[in-house]
Amino acid sequence: VQFSLASDIVPLIRVTDLSYPLIARALDTGAYGVIIPRVETREEVERAVAALEEMAAAVLGMVRLLEPKDFETLVDLVFSTSGWR
Repeated sequence: VQFSLASDIVPLIRVTDLSYPLIARALDTGAYGVIIPRVETREEVERAVAALEEMAAAVLGMVRLLEPKDFETLVDLVFSTSGWR
């Protein structure tokens, strides 16, 4: 992931199975997205989306705990490490 970020390549990680812990670990490492194999039914797609939404809700919950001054620091850190201007 770090190499791809340094090389201006979008980091995607292929997980081995449709499992929240695997998806969360991939996103925690800094991947911008995950590739989930063997998703063939509507129910499996809904499980994958639910796992991603759960991860997003957890991150949003952590952000809500920040003080406004800490949030500004977090935003600065995200933009400086992502290369956004």
